Amino acid sequence: PSVRLVNGSRTSEGRLEIHYGGGWSTVCYMDSASHVARVVCRELGFPTDQPLVLGGAFYGEGTGSRTLGVGCNGTETSITQCVRYFTLWGSHSRDKGVDCRPP
Repeated sequence: PSVRLVNGSRTSEGRLEIHYGGGWSTVCYMDSASHVARVVCRELGFPTDQPLVLGGAFYGEGTGSRTLGVGCNGTETSITQCVRYFTLWGSHSRDKGVDCRPP
């Protein structure tokens, strides 16, 4: 997969990271966050009916010099089909997380 969820207590939740440009980058901005979360959960093989998006580095801050913004329409099968772009204003304190199986 081109996405992963890290630092969660289950494999279906965690900080969202996208493999891009030869390494893993966190996501600090989502346009249509629920659509992005659906694509992430779909790509990882989890339910996509009501994924939860968590901000404020809920699953901890990532590392590295770049963080991404991403936008999806919700029907894509992979995050690589979504529109991605670098965000120069991004901060790891804003890293997004996804829970594909909220209670």
